[in-house]
Amino acid sequence: MSRALRAAAQRYGSVARAYRRFWAPVMVAHSKPMISALPLERNDTIADLGCGVGVIGARLAKRARTVVGIDVAEDMLRRAPDAVRRMAGDIATVPLGNETLDGAISTFALQHVPRTGLAFKEIARALRPGGFVGTATWGTDHAETGGCYDVVDDLFARHRVPAEAPALKTWHERVDEPAKLVRHARAAGLTVERSLAARSTYEWPRKSFFGWVTTMGPYGRRLMAAPEDVRARLVERLDSELSMLPEGAFRWTPECVYVIAVKE
Repeated sequence: MSRALRAAAQRYGSVARAYRRFWAPVMVAHSKPMISALPLERNDTIADLGCGVGVIGARLAKRARTVVGIDVAEDMLRRAPDAVRRMAGDIATVPLGNETLDGAISTFALQHVPRTGLAFKEIARALRPGGFVGTATWGTDHAETGGCYDVVDDLFARHRVPAEAPALKTWHERVDEPAKLVRHARAAGLTVERSLAARSTYEWPRKSFFGWVTTMGPYGRRLMAAPEDVRARLVERLDSELSMLPEGAFRWTPECVYVIAVKE
């Protein structure tokens, strides 16, 4: 496992419980446009690559025979529902045999793969003829701004919460446009049936947004690095200010990229 993947596994594994509670519903919502378009059949065996806590795979399990959830973060895998068959592994070296899958999905995980083309070739190798792959990634504009995010940014600035330490190494720029993913899919011998960039909306429940900000993600990591007294004051103030926002202030509408390809 590369150093970058090991770091990603450690970061996500350390917040697996909060991820399952606060962030997984966000992933489900933004994956829907791709998931709903999959040519899934009842007897299919599907791999959820970079499955995290397995909530998306568990939804697919209601429509397929078998769903295998693969992730490098084993602490995340442990929280996957029983409907998902758990397997530790890397997207770029899919731990499955040749032509063993009817389909595969990857939702907001390909940014952690330094060699996107290799990942697509591995997926193509594992797919049976006629099999499909569906991917969802963040587009070029997925900034968390406006409404509730502006409240958090303002509070962090007023309390002088330091910026985050060097960020986890990712490769968003390699998977943030349909054309980039289409190129890799075709190079792997796959036929692209659908590719688009579109806005997807998630309405945060206020308590879930507060939980996410104070436990994980870029805000949570910055908050944990702040002095304890500063953190306590900020959390109290944040709870108060968020409670005064109208419902529409908790809307996040990032650009997402969706691609579906098949193996002829």
